[in-house]
Amino acid sequence: MLTLILAAVGATTPTAVDAELAFRRDAQRNGQWTASRAYAHPDAVMFTPQAVRAADFLKGRKDPPAATRWSPNASYVSCDGRIAVNTGPWQSADGRQNGFFTTVWQQEKGQWHWISDGRHTLRKALAARKTPIVRKASCRGRAPGPPVMAAPSPRKGPGGVAPDDFGRGYSNDRTLGWDWRVGPKGVRHFRTFLWTGRGYKLALQQTIGGKLAQYGVSNFPASVCSRPKADTGRLGLISTQSEHQITLSRASECSAACCTGLPVPSERKGRFGFD
Repeated sequence: MLTLILAAVGATTPTAVDAELAFRRDAQRNGQWTASRAYAHPDAVMFTPQAVRAADFLKGRKDPPAATRWSPNASYVSCDGRIAVNTGPWQSADGRQNGFFTTVWQQEKGQWHWISDGRHTLRKALAARKTPIVRKASCRGRAPGPPVMAAPSPRKGPGGVAPDDFGRGYSNDRTLGWDWRVGPKGVRHFRTFLWTGRGYKLALQQTIGGKLAQYGVSNFPASVCSRPKADTGRLGLISTQSEHQITLSRASECSAACCTGLPVPSERKGRFGFD
C-alpha cells in the first residue's frame, strides 16, 4: 500500500501520480474493487453515471476476474501538494473497451486517498503518456478561492437538485478547485481551476456521457477567471476536511469566460436547472 511507497522513497512524500500508479498496481494484484476500497476516502464519490457514495457502491462487491488498466496522462496539483486531479486513458482487461478517467486525490500525513472518481467510454483508445504532464498551481500571492460553480437550490420541486448530483471543492490553500455536475440524463460536467499568482485559469474541462463526451487536457486557455464572491452559507454535500472542502453554498460564481460550455444552475428550469 501507500506505506510501502513511503518506505521506498524515504522521507519524500509520494505524488498523486505515484498514488495513481500504486492504485493501479494493487488493482492488478489484489483485485479492482479491493484496491478501490483500500484507496478510497471514507466520503468518496463515484459516478454510475449518477453520483453515488463509493462506500455504498463498493461494499461487498466482488472483484472481476481481471482489473481495468489505466494510466495518468496529466496531473493538476495544488500549491501545497495536498490536492490533485489526475486524468488519463483506461482500457478494459479484455481490451474491448477504452476511455478516460478523472480522479480527485487528497493527501494527508503522507497518505493519498481518492475522493472523486469517474470514467467514460470512448470509441477510440487514447494514447498513454510515458511521463504524465504535471501542472502545479502557483504559490505566489494570496489565492482568494477558486471560481467553482454556485450550488443550485437544495429545495424540492422545480429548480431543486439532489445533493448527490452536484459537488465542488478546493484545496486548503485555495490554489486548486474543482466542480462537477450530473444532469438528469447522466451527462456529467467536470472542471478544474488552478491559481496562477494573479488569478484562476481553467486547467481542465470535461463533458462526460451521452453524445457530448469530450476529453480535454488543457495547457491553460487564455481566459482568466474572476475572483469569487464571499461564501454566504454551507449545506455540506459530503464533508469538510482540513485538506479540502466539498460544500454546497450560494457563492463563488464564476465569470462568463470560465463558465463557457458549462451550464450554470438555474432555479427556473427543470429539476436540475438545465437539460
